[in-house]
Amino acid sequence: MCIFVSAAMLPQKGKTGDPMPRTPRVKSISGVYHVVMRGIGRQLIFEDDSDRRALLDKLAKLGESGLVVYAWCLMANHFHLLVREGNEPIGVSMKRLGVSYAMHFNLKTGHVGHVFQGRFASEPVEDDEYLLTVVRYIHNNPEKAGVCAHDAYPWSSYQEYFGLPGVCDTSLVLDMVGGPKRFADFSSVEDGTPCLDVGMARRRLSDAEALAVAKGLFGPNLQDAFGVTDRILRDERLRRLREAGVSIRQAERLTGIGRKPISTAYALERRRAG
Repeated sequence: MCIFVSAAMLPQKGKTGDPMPRTPRVKSISGVYHVVMRGIGRQLIFEDDSDRRALLDKLAKLGESGLVVYAWCLMANHFHLLVREGNEPIGVSMKRLGVSYAMHFNLKTGHVGHVFQGRFASEPVEDDEYLLTVVRYIHNNPEKAGVCAHDAYPWSSYQEYFGLPGVCDTSLVLDMVGGPKRFADFSSVEDGTPCLDVGMARRRLSDAEALAVAKGLFGPNLQDAFGVTDRILRDERLRRLREAGVSIRQAERLTGIGRKPISTAYALERRRAG
C-alpha cells in the first residue's frame, strides 16, 4: 500500500535546503524523512567496524517505538538514513540515536564532548518517486565518494534488498520497483536529482553553538589549546574551527588570537577546500 499523499495536497518546495536550519524543521506529511547526521567538525564518527555495528544496533532498537528504516549508509564522518517516524516525533528518535551512540563512542575512545555536528539534517519525502530517488542516492554514496562500487560497500542497506538480514523494511521499495532484479537495475542508474547532503551550505552558528563546537574539538581549555608556540599547529587548529563553521569573530573571542592571524588561517582553509 502506498504510504504517501497526493502531490496536489503538498506545499510546493525544493528538494534541498539548509542542512541545519534555525527555522522549525519541515514536517513530513507522510512521516518519511531523509536524515543526515555528521561528525562535529567533520571528524570521524566510526573508529572501526564495532562502532558501525553499535550504531546499527541502536538504530534497530528504535523499531520498538515504531520507527521504520527503508535505507541507510554509514560513511566515515556521517551517515544517511531514510526512515518513517513511529510513535514519537522524528526529532525525539534521532536525538535518542545520537545521544546513545555518542555515549558509546566517548566511552570507548576517551573522546570528550560532542560527537555530532549540531542538529541532524532532514528533508521530508512525500511521494513514491522521490522515495526511490533517495534510496538510490543513499546507496550510491560510497561510489560517489570514490570508495568503491555501491554494490560492494559493506556498510549500507543495499545487500538487505537481496536477502541479507538487517534493520530495513525492504518490502515497500521492492514492491515499487518489481523485485530484487529490477532493484539492482534501478540502483545502477543515477538520475542526478539533488538530495540532502553533507556538502550543502551551512548556516551561521550561534555563539553558544560555536563554543560547544570548539570545546568538542579541543576540550574545555580553549586558551591553552590555542596558546601554543607552534604556529603550524595553531593554524591547523584554526582551520578546523573554520571547517566546523566558526566565524572569524567567534574564533577571536574563543581563542584570544587576533583577527589577522585567524583571517590568514581561514583564507588558507578556503583555498585548500577549493
